[in-house]
Amino acid sequence: METKKVITNVTMVVRAEFIDQVLLLAKSTREQILQEEGCETFILNRKIQEPNTLVLLAIYTSEQAYSWHNQQTYVKVFFAFLKDKLEGTPLVEFLQEL
Repeated sequence: METKKVITNVTMVVRAEFIDQVLLLAKSTREQILQEEGCETFILNRKIQEPNTLVLLAIYTSEQAYSWHNQQTYVKVFFAFLKDKLEGTPLVEFLQEL
């Protein structure tokens, strides 16, 4: 039985006054995520025309790896830090590799 990868695309709009703080923690958190055994890639992007919009693309080897990732303290700290720093709720999309 083939293990399905979990591919996530998360878009979030950061309030302008917090973008530098959020980017600093996002970059630090990315380095920890890239060390996870089940993480194939984690790319932190910013929209050119909308520099306060961040787009996170991540690929995990399995649902188990993705679940483990979400339980890590540094992931929880990052999302808790975002509270009151975003314009609305992050858009989380799950993608399928073709």
